[in-house]
Amino acid sequence: SRWLKNQFVIRMHHRLSDAALYEIQESFADLRLSGKYHQQADSGAEHEVGNYSHLTRLTFAFNGRDQGRLRELVDFINLPENWAKPQPMHTTQRAREALKVS
Repeated sequence: SRWLKNQFVIRMHHRLSDAALYEIQESFADLRLSGKYHQQADSGAEHEVGNYSHLTRLTFAFNGRDQGRLRELVDFINLPENWAKPQPMHTTQRAREALKVS
């Protein structure tokens, strides 16, 4: 995690499901100063190097005070049932193969 332009950024190995993101908006609203939680891919604004540029980010205006509550948010993020289902690779591959012209 890190601060970037008044936003707190949590890097995640797994994208959150829509239901989990909604639950975060509702249940962890007390951690935000304003706005909403935003889930996004690397925007390029961070100029990430190394092993972090591929990670999904959860950004929000953190109040900077409630560290214990922030830990609860991290624990919620780390629950596998809150992760988005990965898209099957084989359907994408089949779609590409169908586009090939002989």
